[in-house]
Amino acid sequence: MPDRPRPPLLPVLLLLVASIFVGHRTHAFLGSLVDRPAVVVIVDLDQLFASLDELVAKDDALTAMNADFQARHVAIVARIEDLGADLDDYQEGSRKYEEASRTLQLEVIDLDAFNFHEQRRLERFRIDGLREIYRSIKRAARDMADEAGYDVVLVDDSRVDLPPGDININQEISRRRTLFANSELDVTVELIERMNAEFRAASGD
Repeated sequence: MPDRPRPPLLPVLLLLVASIFVGHRTHAFLGSLVDRPAVVVIVDLDQLFASLDELVAKDDALTAMNADFQARHVAIVARIEDLGADLDDYQEGSRKYEEASRTLQLEVIDLDAFNFHEQRRLERFRIDGLREIYRSIKRAARDMADEAGYDVVLVDDSRVDLPPGDININQEISRRRTLFANSELDVTVELIERMNAEFRAASGD
C-alpha cells in the first residue's frame, strides 16, 4: 500500500509559530484592557443646554421669526375687520353684499391656513435647532474625549427627581440611566467652555 504524502514540515512549523504569536499578542492586548480601568466622565445635559451660546442664537432667531408671524397675523386680522365693517355698508342679499361676504370668508380661510402653516414652521425650526445642537454636543464630547483620554461620556440624570403627579412611573424609571455619579467626574463646565469657544469662532465673534 503506497504511503500517504506528508505535508511539508516548514509551512506547518510557520503556521504553528504564527498562531502562537497571534495568540500571545491577542492575550497581551486583552490583558492591557483589563489592567487599564475605563475613564468615565459625566455631563449634566440640562445645564449644558441652558449655557450654550448656540442655543441662545437659536432662541433669538426663533423669537424674531415669531415676531414677524405675529405682525403678519395682526395685519391679516385688521384686514378681515375692515372687510367686516364694509359688509355692513351693503344691503343684505345684494350683489355687493354677496361679493363682500365671499371675500371675507376667503380671508378667514386664508388666516386659518396662514396660522397653521406658520405655527408648524416655527415648531419645525425649534425642533431642527435642538437636533442640530444635540449633534454639536455629541461631536464636541467625542473630540474632548479623544483629547483627554476619556473612554465614556455619560449623561448624568441621577440628580433629576421623578416628576410628581399621575405619571407612567415604569416608563419614567426605565428612561433613567444613572443612579449615582460622583460630582468629581463632572466635565459639564469644560464642555460648555469648549462648545461656546467653538461657536464664537465659527460665528466670527
